[in-house]
Amino acid sequence: MKKFTLSLLLAFPFLVNAQYLRGTFFIVASCKNGIVLGVDSRASIAYDKNGKPHDVAYYDRFQKAFIIKDFAAIFSNQTSFNWLTISHYVQQFQKSIPEKGNIPERIKQWEDYARKNLGGGALKISVLFAKYEQGQPQIGILDGPNRGFTGPQAFVTNDRTYDFRPTRYWERNTKEVAQMIEQSIYSYAKQKNKTKTVGGPIAVINITPLNSITWLSTFKFLKIDSSLDAMVNPNKYGIEVHYNSEADKKEHFEYVKKLKEILKG
Repeated sequence: MKKFTLSLLLAFPFLVNAQYLRGTFFIVASCKNGIVLGVDSRASIAYDKNGKPHDVAYYDRFQKAFIIKDFAAIFSNQTSFNWLTISHYVQQFQKSIPEKGNIPERIKQWEDYARKNLGGGALKISVLFAKYEQGQPQIGILDGPNRGFTGPQAFVTNDRTYDFRPTRYWERNTKEVAQMIEQSIYSYAKQKNKTKTVGGPIAVINITPLNSITWLSTFKFLKIDSSLDAMVNPNKYGIEVHYNSEADKKEHFEYVKKLKEILKG
């Protein structure tokens, strides 16, 4: 995006406040033969109304989980900054770091990158990092300025009010736990009345004790670099937008119309 276009957009706060994507629920568990990471792929488009987010629409297959060098990561909370998706920043981050590193090093590397490239936005992202080190599962969490690390029988979600935690999950195999995680994410969305912000195909990553990291899920993520272009030209990316109401659809159309007028100017 050209700098003058971004500067012009920043002159209209009501537009900037509408760009972020909300939602996300993940579950990560260390089991008998590996670590399993599962996260939904629904992106909820929200506007800022009276200081609170107002969800107007959503679409699926948005990427929040990534395999980066020798570790896997899940990004949650706000996943679009300066009209660029988290995928854009992850691609750039991946180019800037060495091939190998432990979890504390990876957390520090992301912190340094995010502070430099996202500014205050760095504190709005929560990131979970996972890998094996010398046959032991290593999971770290960066939530704003806070860091946390888990033990070998790790079980992590980003909403502590919901915990499906199967009996002795650490003795179950990854395939079984992956199925439980997928089912539980959908159950969570229904029980918490969050189906408009949490859902879509579930992205699942498996990490073996030898630190071989692979995708268990088979669906294809949408390839979106610019959330601005995706907003204005959804068909270009194969995005199927679902509106929460006719009023929200009308409001969104007016919003996109204003965006196009600014971009033409």
